[in-house]
Amino acid sequence: LYFGYNSDVENSLDWMVDNGVHIVCNSYGYDNPGIYGGITEYFDFFTKEYNLIMIKSSGNQSSTKLITQPGTGLNMLTVGSVDANYRVSKCSSYDTDESMGDIQCLDLVAPGENMHIPNMGTYTGTSLSAPIVAGICALLLEEFPEYINNPMVIISALINGAEYLPGQTHFFDSYCGAGIVNYINARNILLENRL
Repeated sequence: LYFGYNSDVENSLDWMVDNGVHIVCNSYGYDNPGIYGGITEYFDFFTKEYNLIMIKSSGNQSSTKLITQPGTGLNMLTVGSVDANYRVSKCSSYDTDESMGDIQCLDLVAPGENMHIPNMGTYTGTSLSAPIVAGICALLLEEFPEYINNPMVIISALINGAEYLPGQTHFFDSYCGAGIVNYINARNILLENRL
């Protein structure tokens, strides 16, 4: 396929849609981080076409800090990592290539540093942050099934309900997006809109 992605990804996404999946969590990256490439375009189309909440870890590009594709997509919920003191992890990617201008792709951060996984060990990275946000999305969709076909409402609640990190002075900070995900705030926003 000319986008340059593995056909297994396309087959997996098709299988998920056919089997009623509403939330997809991705924690891998493609070549050429920081740009809006063909794979990102495919994911953006697929997400919008099938009303998915598509979560992507921002990546662990310690040197360049460039977000891995398809996290640069406009329909992706891109998640970075923070440590136990709510500081952005040194490994957490947040930037895009200069060819993309000032587009902000990092949406949120979540805990992802020194995370203990039973029977496996302790790990750090945005691949641990993204599933936390996916789990929160699952809880919200379970309680608010009316948004299954309008997932941007859930995403909007998550972004608007995020809490600023220490030292964060404005919404959509370059390093941490809207801030750290907060389930209670997002749920309250959805409850208020339901009334």
